[in-house]
Amino acid sequence: TPDLLDLVPADGVVVDIEGHRRSRGSVPPPHVVSAVATWARDVNVSVARTESLSRELPELDLDPQVIAGTLVLNLPDGQYVAWFRREV
Repeated sequence: TPDLLDLVPADGVVVDIEGHRRSRGSVPPPHVVSAVATWARDVNVSVARTESLSRELPELDLDPQVIAGTLVLNLPDGQYVAWFRREV
């Protein structure tokens, strides 16, 4: 059966549903995931994406070899699915 990493070319995915966070693959630390989720909600679109998280969130001092880009599907009530990718 396919999983969420089959849908999007990514190194890892985090799903946050009803406050329960699950991850698969290579994902950043929880504080980075939380910052990315907040950024994605703040851009106020259904799907937030960037190829350069270090440009969008410079305060996190991210290493692009660890995490470069993200695609976040914003769901109701602050829930989300976030795919992460290293620099290619």
